[in-house]
Amino acid sequence: MGKRKTIAGGTWATKAEEENGNFDDVRQVAPGEKTSNPPEKYEPNKAHHSSTAVDDTDPWFQEDGELPTKSTALLLVVVLLVCVACYWNSLNGDFVFDDFVAVVENKDVLPATSLEKVFTSDFWGCLIADWQSHKSYRPLTILSFRLSYIMAGEQFARIPFHAVNLVGHSLVSVLVYYVSRASLGFGPPKDSLSRPPKCSPAVAATTALLYASHPIHTDAVSSIVSRSEVLSGLFYMLSYLVYVRAVRPAHTDWFWVLVSIFCFCVALLFKELGITVVAMLVAHDLVRVVGVLPRFRAWMTAAKVPPFDTDGSPDELNQDENGVDYIVEDRTNLEPNEPGGRTVPGPQLVWPQVGHSQATLRLLVVVTVFVVVFYFRLKLNGGNMPNFKQVENPTMFAEERSTRVMTFNWLLVLNIRQLVYPVVLMADYSNTAVPLITELSDPRNVGTVTMWLVLIYLICRSLVMASGHAINSALLMSLGFLIVPFLPSTNLIFPVGFVVAERVLYIPSLGFCMLCALLLDFLRCRGMLSRTALAAIVAVVVSMYTARCVIRNFDWSEQSNFWAAMMRDYPDSAKGHFGYANLLSRAPERENDAMDMLHKAATLFPDYWDAYNNLGDMYTRRREFAKAAEMFDHTLRIHPVRYESQYNRALAHINMKEYEQAFLAIDGMIEWFPTNVDLYQKLGIALHGLEMYQDELDAISTLIELEPHVPNHHIDYGKLAGQLGRLADAEDHFRQALSIAQYHPDALFNLAGLLMEKGQMHRARKLFVKVAQIAPYFPRLQDMLDMTEDSTGLPPPDDHNQDQDLRHQDYHSQDQDGQDTQDHFQQQEQAPARAQSMDDDDGDWGDDNW
Repeated sequence: MGKRKTIAGGTWATKAEEENGNFDDVRQVAPGEKTSNPPEKYEPNKAHHSSTAVDDTDPWFQEDGELPTKSTALLLVVVLLVCVACYWNSLNGDFVFDDFVAVVENKDVLPATSLEKVFTSDFWGCLIADWQSHKSYRPLTILSFRLSYIMAGEQFARIPFHAVNLVGHSLVSVLVYYVSRASLGFGPPKDSLSRPPKCSPAVAATTALLYASHPIHTDAVSSIVSRSEVLSGLFYMLSYLVYVRAVRPAHTDWFWVLVSIFCFCVALLFKELGITVVAMLVAHDLVRVVGVLPRFRAWMTAAKVPPFDTDGSPDELNQDENGVDYIVEDRTNLEPNEPGGRTVPGPQLVWPQVGHSQATLRLLVVVTVFVVVFYFRLKLNGGNMPNFKQVENPTMFAEERSTRVMTFNWLLVLNIRQLVYPVVLMADYSNTAVPLITELSDPRNVGTVTMWLVLIYLICRSLVMASGHAINSALLMSLGFLIVPFLPSTNLIFPVGFVVAERVLYIPSLGFCMLCALLLDFLRCRGMLSRTALAAIVAVVVSMYTARCVIRNFDWSEQSNFWAAMMRDYPDSAKGHFGYANLLSRAPERENDAMDMLHKAATLFPDYWDAYNNLGDMYTRRREFAKAAEMFDHTLRIHPVRYESQYNRALAHINMKEYEQAFLAIDGMIEWFPTNVDLYQKLGIALHGLEMYQDELDAISTLIELEPHVPNHHIDYGKLAGQLGRLADAEDHFRQALSIAQYHPDALFNLAGLLMEKGQMHRARKLFVKVAQIAPYFPRLQDMLDMTEDSTGLPPPDDHNQDQDLRHQDYHSQDQDGQDTQDHFQQQEQAPARAQSMDDDDGDWGDDNW
């Protein structure tokens, strides 16, 4: 056993006595009483081994309280094995849920996309400054997807993508052990100027094992798109640990401070929650290094219990010859086994107060960096707020402020419940999964009040109650890791795009695991649990957690399992029915089932405009344009500025030949998107149907201004100008089209028809022959050849001796429906040919012109 030390007015006990709560042999020393071992003056540069003595018979400890090297390595191997056991069956999981939008369909993931585009776009591939952007800025996560894509041989293979998540989680779980030891340090340091104290290895080991296996992490690890949580968490931990290494009460290693700031920026670029690590750096500096708790507690209790000098006389803060402040607290009113501290009655020496100028400078630098980064991050949004959907976060759209406040506070209870009891896990809490709290009498408010009372008690317990610096600082840091990273997701500071999301608990769960480990260690220290019982409890919990992770991974294994699990856990999930309908719609034979699912989703959530929009698309594919228009109208009543629905509704009206409604819809959209080429194309079709030909020409002229090098625009202009008798303009535009694409059959054919109209049969015949060499099956070509043969006497083209090279030239062919098919002009493939909107579909500019 370590030697017992006494000081005037109190007694120091050995660590073993403190941990076991055994104070039977500790004698209270009255102030002024002579003792056989007089008080030792506190010297910050001197190692006080006796005050942190350990039980030499405890195999877990070395003399300095550290785990032996082999035991540490063994523990970390166990942590890694637990991670693998939890997520081995996620490696072959398919791309599900948001994986398609953020990864598979996101062009920023492809190596061909420039880095500039990656760093100016949001997580979903939309420009971050765009008003429609989600404002989720995670460029490093996108680049990690690109790296996985390259490692997989430039294909979206499952294992390379999931392996990064598993390796990342394993590394985070290992770092959790060291973060716990650094943030939960017990007792005064052996050398306050060299390093802070570390907590019991058993507490850190318990924290790491619980964290590695907690089922709440399946959303972050098994889902590819949630890699941002894992990688941001990795650099979150690194930033904290590097900062711990850099700071001491009277010394700062600025190189490592800069490294910590760099890790913070990296964590932020993986996901926005990384910004909260700054608060934890400040908390560590104030709580674990500067030691504000003893000073704060002395200030709070100064009127009742003044501080003591080492001789027991009341005084202010003590100061040694080096100007280092320290506090001696009065413990005489505490019972020996009073909960809350590994302390004994009487005055107790606690954390030294040193290096205030160094701490002030450190905090100034860290906070300045935070302000600068936060400013540029807001500026990156382009002055726009995120564009969230009501179905994702209906609470945010509630009219009554009281409803929003009560519901958002209840969501905190739900998140804590998921941490405590992770049996029912869901990927969707949208729509009515969490009913709004509209009345103060709602029984859920009792849970909210209870949660706040417990939280306030724990905070006050750590700040004010005189239970010793060690346990108070450990409790405060645990609460910090639980609360601070979770604050941006609470909807209490600013709105977010969800009500509950299990993935955002990836970092906050560290604080929860710390609290659980502290509770178990507290029970062990009070003799309520033996070491064997504690180890058995941890083993059972970790085994149960692991089994739950493995089972949950099956839900993430493929699309059908995922959506079925969502509807199993939440039968009234509108999003679940919507997602499953989209999956079924890929199989033509399941189209009716898909439509039933979409109607069910719209019934469950009447304002679900995405469901109505998809129904409209499906009715359009079935050529039921009236029903399609009705669905798009539903969408626009809910979301008036929904561009896709407005556009699709206009297409439905065009197909039903309701050109006036189509014109009104498109004309309104052009005010929002004045440079959208597709809108001017559809506007031209509507104007043509309304026989407003001059306005149609103006629309085509705008298209030519926007895309002067697209031959189709010139051809469209030439056709319409020819119909209006403006033959010179028509010929000029046909020739401009041929100057862009020399062997464009549509331009050649229409220019030949124009020459026929002008009586130049010989020249027209040559052009028709050239069209026959390029596209022998061009609509009405044979009729034109017969007509010109009769007029010129020239023989028809020899199909067997055609110039085959012309077919490989840069031209723009056209099928029976006038659709563009040449790869060189794929940028126009979504634009329907003008011939579709005219009375004839033979590729020329009107039979009546011949």
